[in-house]
Amino acid sequence: MENAARALTMAAGVLIGIMIISIAVYLFTSLGNTSSEIYSKVEQTKIDKFNSQFLKYYRLDTCTAHDIVSIANLAKNSNEYYELEEGSGYNYYVNVSVIDYIDNNGSKKTERNFEKLDDAKYTEFIKNNSTNEEKSEIKYFTCTKISQSNITGRVYQITFEAN
Repeated sequence: MENAARALTMAAGVLIGIMIISIAVYLFTSLGNTSSEIYSKVEQTKIDKFNSQFLKYYRLDTCTAHDIVSIANLAKNSNEYYELEEGSGYNYYVNVSVIDYIDNNGSKKTERNFEKLDDAKYTEFIKNNSTNEEKSEIKYFTCTKISQSNITGRVYQITFEAN
């Protein structure tokens, strides 16, 4: 009888041990999934914050030369921060294009890599495209296209056209 009682006590101890291990494994996998979900949400929030800086201009037809230079500087800073070159993988490189703006000679010009220009070119752009001297009115541009990567979800192309 004494041996049977000991055997039952040992079996109960083994069952309790198995239950504790099972609960520990369940909690470990559950908490692991939760932390990966939180990490994914944080990464998506970062991407959304980055994209919102560009997406607020989409289809806006009152963008000024100053706005375009600001966006170009934002793109340039992002590209330099991530040490990206045009054509780098996964479309992280942000490219700004400006179509039909007025250059120093007074003729229309298109620039596909506006973010690569230096500060002197930006100053010249602002000077030539801020106001219409004939009518004394502000010149506006329209953001006609913004492209987002299907892989990264980040904006990689933004295009402006002169109104």
